[in-house]
Amino acid sequence: RARSFCPPPPALQVQMAGKARPQVGQLLSKMSHDDRVDLVRRLPSRVTEAIMRLVDEADRQDIAKLFQYGENTVGALMTTDYAWLPATVTAAEAIDQLRAQAPDRETIYYIYVLDDPARRPDGSLAPRRLLGVVTLRDLILAPRHALVRELMETELVTLRYDQDAEAVAQLFARYDFLAAPVVDDKFGMLGIVTHDDVLD
Repeated sequence: RARSFCPPPPALQVQMAGKARPQVGQLLSKMSHDDRVDLVRRLPSRVTEAIMRLVDEADRQDIAKLFQYGENTVGALMTTDYAWLPATVTAAEAIDQLRAQAPDRETIYYIYVLDDPARRPDGSLAPRRLLGVVTLRDLILAPRHALVRELMETELVTLRYDQDAEAVAQLFARYDFLAAPVVDDKFGMLGIVTHDDVLD
């Protein structure tokens, strides 16, 4: 997916959704994850149902997952579209993995280091736990064989999915972040909020 895609203004998106549904299915697949949930929130339910049949299963699940968060919460602002790495790869391996991830990610400047997913009692997988963050600059300047766990920053500033959205603006104003991770109560990584979401 091309991340340079720029969606039309919200009012025009809603107008288009009611008239050109097959094209809106394609539009949704190209939009950033958080922007497409914003559009679905604005549509009448009958239009939403028709459009959701036109997007693939992975996108449908992602939209449903983000849609569950309250409208004025951090969860409603976040995108699940972030770059991540395991802690055990080398800097050289990490660059190769990021090269493959980059076309589908909203930003790759901050890369989140995650552990292996744990299985819940019901058999489903819990979100991968956030261990640290490493910047693209750190990886490029590191020795090729340095492990990501040796390069990552572990003192993290995070947002909880259920915090009021106002917390995001305060955090970004204080730390001048490009993006911040969103976690659950067990520090499971749910997504990120980017600076452009804060500006919106």
